[in-house]
Amino acid sequence: MPGNPDFTEANKFKIDGLSILSSGVVPIGSLRTWLFFWLISLVGLLWATFLLAEGVWFWVSVWLVLAIVGSNVLVMLMRFS
Repeated sequence: MPGNPDFTEANKFKIDGLSILSSGVVPIGSLRTWLFFWLISLVGLLWATFLLAEGVWFWVSVWLVLAIVGSNVLVMLMRFS
């Protein structure tokens, strides 16, 4: 990329045959893992919301929401610290 001053040979590295900038671009395998994790979390939250809306298993659905949100926050803190 000729117009980008951050693009130098020292700034890039090879991962699985892909040339990726070290300025924060996520490798494809890791991106797939994160997408799968967030989709499972979304399904769990939707299920817990459905249980809360129906009024059944109130404490189970509250526990699910707290566990999913807490684990996502914990993962984000561990990932970006």
